[in-house]
Amino acid sequence: QDDTQAFSLLPIPPGRSAVGASSSAAAMPDCCTDVLVLVAGGLFWQRAKALREKQRRERFKVLARISQQTLGRDFQRDWSLTGSAIGRLPLGADTGAAAALEEVQRYQDQARARPTSTDVTVPTCSVGPFTLGGCSTEPGRVEVEAAVCEDLKAWLLTAATGGADPEEVAGRLAFYRQLLMRPETFSDAAFLGLIAGVCERLEELHA
Repeated sequence: QDDTQAFSLLPIPPGRSAVGASSSAAAMPDCCTDVLVLVAGGLFWQRAKALREKQRRERFKVLARISQQTLGRDFQRDWSLTGSAIGRLPLGADTGAAAALEEVQRYQDQARARPTSTDVTVPTCSVGPFTLGGCSTEPGRVEVEAAVCEDLKAWLLTAATGGADPEEVAGRLAFYRQLLMRPETFSDAAFLGLIAGVCERLEELHA
């Protein structure tokens, strides 16, 4: 008998079939599967994070160009998120500026309550002596919409006291209208709705 025939005549342990025996031999250990899943998840998360950061930088570049064209200055990027500015309005504040400030604050409050893609994390787990996962987003990254809102809030507090001249209001109007003309860059529908409302308020100031 040749080797092939001799192999086919080897006894199979009770309770196991030839198919089952070969499948078990080829099966991957659970720990290896866990490692592969976590490595794949970590790589996917890192690529998604890098893409989000690239898109964020590109959107700030667009914002900076618009600011230079309409306001004659660069747009600040390193904003810190602030709380409500409604209580800082002076007595006798301009009603249009005060209304715009309330709209901005309402948008920010609703935006904070919405989960975003930056909330995604890769959980931590242990496989033998190794700890894998545990990826989380970097704190302090301010998105374009939040930066625009913080800049607008600071300016509205000044405008509410009558401290904004017509030329400055006109520049602001041009700036926000340019944002509305770029929905492919500023795609958040709630944000665009806010900016449209702000333009209406500024038109009242500019009148």
